Amino acid sequence: MAESLSNMEKRMINALSAGLEPVSRPYLAASKLAGCSEAELIAVLKSFVERGIVRKVAAVVESRALGMEGGALVAWRVPEEAIERTGTALAISPRVTHCYARIASREWPYNLYTMAHGVDEKSVAEWAADAAKEIGVGDYVVLATREELKKTPPQYVFDKVK
Repeated sequence: MAESLSNMEKRMINALSAGLEPVSRPYLAASKLAGCSEAELIAVLKSFVERGIVRKVAAVVESRALGMEGGALVAWRVPEEAIERTGTALAISPRVTHCYARIASREWPYNLYTMAHGVDEKSVAEWAADAAKEIGVGDYVVLATREELKKTPPQYVFDKVK
């Protein structure tokens, strides 16, 4: 069930979604943007964690700067009854950053998607082949990343917040 948030909580989410600067007090600027004190923002953020609204606060690492040049969306064709089990098995891989079940179509029969990363395209393709054998899925497609056009954390912007 969706939580009902106060306008202040919505402003806090807007401010936090804008990102935190790598400074000694990263929540101070966000609190100013939200119109509250730093202590209030931190208290509400803790309550978001307790309520299951926020799962984690994390840094965004520039993978290419670390030499991780390979990335691919791997589309898997999995029987519906095996989606959760297969998705869970794939999601535990340290190479996988995103794992989603989606509705397949006649034109595109793939219903499970993972975003996998490695040092190069070949290493990601090898991972996918090994994973396919391990999970027993023979029908999959590796769609290598050609060019990164945008990479930002999600922003949850509430439009009509006072």
